[in-house]
Amino acid sequence: MTFFKIMQNISDANNIKNCWNPYFGGTIGLAPVNNITKILNKLFCNVLKIPTKFFNDDKDIDNFVRQENLCFAISFQSANNATGYEYSLRFHQANPLPEVYETDQPWRTHPFKKQWLRMYKRYATNGFLTLQVWIDNLILQQELNDSNCDVNITGHINSIKTPTYYEDDLPDNLQGRSNIFTIIAYVLPFLKLIYYIMYEKERKIKEGMIMMGMSQSAFYLSWLSTYFLIFLILSLINAGLLKVFIFTYSNYFLIFLIQLLYTIALMFHGLLITVFLSRSKTAVVAGVFLLFIEYLLVQVVEKESVPYGAKSAASLSPVIAMSLASDLFLEFEASGTGIIFDNVMTRYNNYDIDTAIVFFLISSTIFIVLFIYFEQVFPNEFGKKKSPFFFLNCFFRKKQKKKIKSKQDMMILPSEESEHKESLILPLNHEEEPFSEPESFEKVGCVFLQQKKEKKTVEIKGLTKIFCDGKVAVDNLNITLYDNQIFVLLGY
Repeated sequence: MTFFKIMQNISDANNIKNCWNPYFGGTIGLAPVNNITKILNKLFCNVLKIPTKFFNDDKDIDNFVRQENLCFAISFQSANNATGYEYSLRFHQANPLPEVYETDQPWRTHPFKKQWLRMYKRYATNGFLTLQVWIDNLILQQELNDSNCDVNITGHINSIKTPTYYEDDLPDNLQGRSNIFTIIAYVLPFLKLIYYIMYEKERKIKEGMIMMGMSQSAFYLSWLSTYFLIFLILSLINAGLLKVFIFTYSNYFLIFLIQLLYTIALMFHGLLITVFLSRSKTAVVAGVFLLFIEYLLVQVVEKESVPYGAKSAASLSPVIAMSLASDLFLEFEASGTGIIFDNVMTRYNNYDIDTAIVFFLISSTIFIVLFIYFEQVFPNEFGKKKSPFFFLNCFFRKKQKKKIKSKQDMMILPSEESEHKESLILPLNHEEEPFSEPESFEKVGCVFLQQKKEKKTVEIKGLTKIFCDGKVAVDNLNITLYDNQIFVLLGY
C-alpha cells in the first residue's frame, strides 16, 4: 500500500478531521519513539497538518491528559520483530470519537446489560478501523522493508455465530420489590412470635412462671427454639421453591443460607420489640409499622449511586440486607451464572452477597445484646429494674464471700421432727446487724411504709435453716408481712 492510499483512507475518516479543531485537542499523541511512530509523526504533521506529541508510555499520556487535551493517542507496548507488535488506540471520552476506549481504562462490556450495537457501527465508520488498518500496513511494510509492496491488509467487519440474545426483564421488574415475597413468606410467624410473647406478658403468665421458679432465660429460649424450628422449615421450603422457579442457576445452599440468616435476624428483631411494649396488639402493629418503614428505606438504599459503606451500614436492617441480596440474586441469575460460591464476594452495584451474610450475623448479635440489656433496665409493671449501668458494677464491686455465723451468735430451736435431726437457727437480737434491702427488692408504697413505722407488720430477718449434715435449707430469709395482705410462700 502506497503512502498516497494510506493518506486517502485517513482523509475519508471524518472524525479524524476533528483533530484539526483545537477544541477537541488539536494534537495526536504518539508513544514511544520508534520506527513506526516516526513514520506516523511524518504523515500526521507533513500530510494532514495535524500536530503531534511524543510520550514515553501510557502513564506519561495519562499524566498529560489530566492537564490538557489530546485528540487521540497511538501507544505501542511492543514494536519489534522479536517480541511482536502490540499497540493501543486511545480516544478521549469527551471528544466526538469512538467510546471504545476511555482515557484512563479500557472500555468493558457491562456483564449483565445488553451490548450496544451502535458501538460496533461507530468502530467501522468513524476512523477507528481505518487507523487500525493503516498502522497494520505500516507494520507489514516495516517487516518487509518495502513501502511500495502490493501486499496489504484490508479491514472488514464480519459477523460471527453467537448464542441467540434474549433480554431478561426479570431483574428490572423485580429490583427493589423481590423482598416483598420474602416478607410475605415470613411475616406471619414473625408477628405471631411478637403476639404470643406479649400475650403471656399481658396475661401475667410469664410472671407467674417466674415466681414458680422458671428463669427468664428458659422462658425466652423455649420461644426461640420453637420459632427457630418453624423458620428453619420455612427456609428449606422457600429456598426450594426459589431454586426451582426463579434462581435456577444459583446454589441451593446459598439461597437457603440467606433465607435462614434473614429469619434469625428477624426473630431477634421481633424479640427486641417486645421489651418496650406491654400490650400484644400494640406490639403487632409496631412490628408491621417497623417492617413497612424498613421496606420504604430499601427504595433509597438500592440506588447505584449509594456507596458500599452506606449500603453496608443500612444492612443492619434485616429487610434492607435481604432486599439488596435478592437484587443480586436476580442480576446474577439474568446473566446465566447465578450466585455460587465462586462469586459470593463479587461486588455489583456496590454490594455483594458476602456483605449480606456478615451483616445478618452482626445485626442478630446486636439485637440479642440489646434485648438482654433493655430487658434488665427497661421499666415495666413487675419487679424492680436495674440501673442502666448495672453491667459496670462487676468492675467496681468486690466479691463478697459468705460468712458462716458462729454458734455463739445463733439461737438454735429444736425441730419438732427430731428424727430428721434438723435445727432452726435464728440470729440473736443483741448482735443483729441492721438490715439493708438489696437492690433487687421491690419498693413498697407509702401505706405499707406507714404500717412499718407504726409496727403493724410482722418482720422476719436473717432466718436460716440448716440440717445437721450441713445442708442449708433456708439461707438468710428476710420477709415483711403487711396488714390486709395475703402472703404465700411457695416452694418446689
